Amino acid sequence: IYEEGMSMYDIEKTWPKWKIVRLIGEGSFGKVLVVAGSHKMYGACQFAALAAYRTGAGLVRVVTAKENKESLMQKIPEAIVDTYTKATSAEVLDDLLQEAMEWADCVVVGPGIGLEEQAVCVVKYIWEHCDVPLIVDADGLNILSEHPEWIEGRATAECVYFTPHIGEFSRLTKKSIKCCKEEAILLTKEYAQKHNNSFLNRAKVIFDKFNDNPVICFYLAKAYEANSDIPNAKKYFAKVLMHENALFSNLNCW
Repeated sequence: IYEEGMSMYDIEKTWPKWKIVRLIGEGSFGKVLVVAGSHKMYGACQFAALAAYRTGAGLVRVVTAKENKESLMQKIPEAIVDTYTKATSAEVLDDLLQEAMEWADCVVVGPGIGLEEQAVCVVKYIWEHCDVPLIVDADGLNILSEHPEWIEGRATAECVYFTPHIGEFSRLTKKSIKCCKEEAILLTKEYAQKHNNSFLNRAKVIFDKFNDNPVICFYLAKAYEANSDIPNAKKYFAKVLMHENALFSNLNCW
């Protein structure tokens, strides 16, 4: 995170250290699968894929609605793109998702995917079959909030990360927005512990399932510019980025 006046030495001290290995290639730095976007919302899959690249992923693969392919190839030509349409059968789509998940080291699902029946089926399949770290965001969270039995019944033990804004947080917890704002830390901690997942509440705080205490309190989306009561926010954010258990999908705004 660059600040005016920083020297190269200062930048090196704040930037995460990468292990240098011989014969490295794109696959040496991880493969991220992004299942996002719909025929109505094409920007979300672009932002999520770009965020994955900007945070260090070597390869990014996007599964999205066919309408988004041309735009993706123009904006992020290095991304691998698979598409489906409304006419794609459930069996064919499940096979595509399964093959893509087996390829990936990490999966992101939900941004801009919509709430239609096909989107619900996509989220359900990934939720039930993903066995690598899974980030659920945006419409993925909205769909899960309508099916709490899926959350209770998930059998796989891999890490799950939720990244809700305050409205999604309210829908997940079945609490009012007022309550979620006033009791953000308590509700976030209780929810993460109850469901054995990691929870990045964009309204307030991140909790990691490996620690009963908050890793760090911070605001995303340059909130430090509008919140004078959060001193050294960029310093806090840098610490979060370098925390070994932190994993994000919502960094495209930086």
